[in-house]
This record gives sequence, C-alpha cells and structure tokens, in this order.
Amino acid sequence: KVLLSFQRALHDTFKEIMGRPDFVYAHFFASGLAFLDICEAYKLPCFVGLGESGMQDVELSVGEDVFVNNLKRFSGVIAVSKENEDYCRMRCPSLEERLVYIPNGVDTTRFYPRDRSAVRRQLGLPQNSYIAVFCGHFIERKGPKRVLDALKRLHNVYGVFIGQGNQVPLGSHVLHAGPVLPENVSLWLSAGDVFVLPSIAEGMSNATLEAIASGLPVVVSDRPFNRGFLNQDCAVFVDPLSPSSIANGIWHVLECPSRRSAMSKAAFSLARQYSLSSRAKKIVDFCLSLR
Repeated sequence: KVLLSFQRALHDTFKEIMGRPDFVYAHFFASGLAFLDICEAYKLPCFVGLGESGMQDVELSVGEDVFVNNLKRFSGVIAVSKENEDYCRMRCPSLEERLVYIPNGVDTTRFYPRDRSAVRRQLGLPQNSYIAVFCGHFIERKGPKRVLDALKRLHNVYGVFIGQGNQVPLGSHVLHAGPVLPENVSLWLSAGDVFVLPSIAEGMSNATLEAIASGLPVVVSDRPFNRGFLNQDCAVFVDPLSPSSIANGIWHVLECPSRRSAMSKAAFSLARQYSLSSRAKKIVDFCLSLR
C-alpha cells in the first residue's frame, strides 16, 4: 500500500514538472522501486542510491526475486558503502560498470568547528564538564541506552542525545534527550568533546560525517561500515554491544587533552575529503555517463 501510494504521488509530481529531466535519482531501494515503472513509462533513465544499513536485510524484506530482478532494471546503482557495493556485486554480477561506490557527503558550510565555550553558553550547557554527543534514532540498532550505560561508568561526563524513538535515555547523566531543529544540529555537535555512535549496522553514517566535520573525535563501532571511511587518527573503534568498551573508548579520547586536540584536527581534515558538493558532482557525472 505504501509503495502504491508513493507511486501515485510520483505520477502527480511528474505531471507538474516543467520540461523533461535528464534522469531520475531515487535514494534507498524502496524509493527506487516506486520510480522504476514510472521511469520506464516516461522512457527516463532511473538511478538508485543504496544508503541502507544492510542490503541483506533489504533483500530479506522484499524477497530474493524482487531484489535481484529489480537491481538489473536500474540504469545505474550507487552504493554509499563498500559493504553495499560488494553485496550487490555478489547478488547481481551483471551490473558491472552500472554499479559504483560513492560515499556520503557532508555540507562543510554548515558543519564546521565552532567556539565550544560560546556554543555552550548559547545552549545553556555546563562549561566544566565533558560532553559526549549521540545523534541518531533512539533504537536498539543505534545504541543510545548502551551509550548511557557507558556514561554512568565515567566521572564528570554527560550526554547530549539528539534524536527520537522508543529508547529515550533519561537520568542524571543526560543533559538533553530529544530532537532539535535541523539547523541547530551543528551547534549541538560543536558543544561536545566527543561523538559516540555504537551502531550495530549502518550504510555510511551521515551523523558521524557531520561530527567529524564539526571537529569531533568519534567513538564508533568496530565494524566494516565505519572502518571503510574512518581511521584511528580521528576515531576509536569499540565493541558496540559492550558499554564497558564504549566507556573505555570515550575516556581514551577525554583523558589526554593533546590527544583529543590531535584527533579533532584529524577529524576535520578527513571530513574535507567528503564534501557534499564533491559527492553530488560524482553522482551527476556517473548518471550522465550511463543515461
């Protein structure tokens, strides 16, 4: 029903578009499915960006035939992680040059290091405490409760949790737990000393990219989806299921000011390689080459 509703909305939108687009880009496999029939009817190239946390789960949800047969129908497929690319090549070898790995990008005009003390004054946050920032859905896969359990093991370290969901972190170690306006996310990141996201599965985390662009060292899951774009200069890789490992990772960043400063500089430097404008150009160039 959701797919049919989405397709009807797309049909209405296509009728309102002035002029004929060169191609259509859909982000996530389900969106791509909704576009395919319409694009074939309008004889338009259709490209899909696979930003899901795991393609195996996508295939399980839609079924093997739907997944593989429809991958073949796209004019091109863009994977945001090497994991997603490798999985699609295994399941659909015929994609060949129609499948490409283009990592996510971050808007460095919005996310950049700011004066921490000034931002904390603006947001009403304590100046003399360490702050760990979590940004993501409050769900088991992302791990907000595991972050909270880790903070309880540390002295003078408090959490800012940006997001929403059914696992809301509460208690004396929490300075904020809930959504913030999108335009203010960069401010909250800049108020932190370290970013923490112990996800069990990801595609390529936009929240982590935004954190490193803001100059934050990151404590993240020791999983391929993070190892694929982060390094030990700016990241501590931990067991995402172990609050003790997460706590040790946070303290590794916080206990040494010179190490934290070096990791901050390395994070900001790495983020410059993942600019949003660069990613957009790569996607457009890829689509135009195959349309």
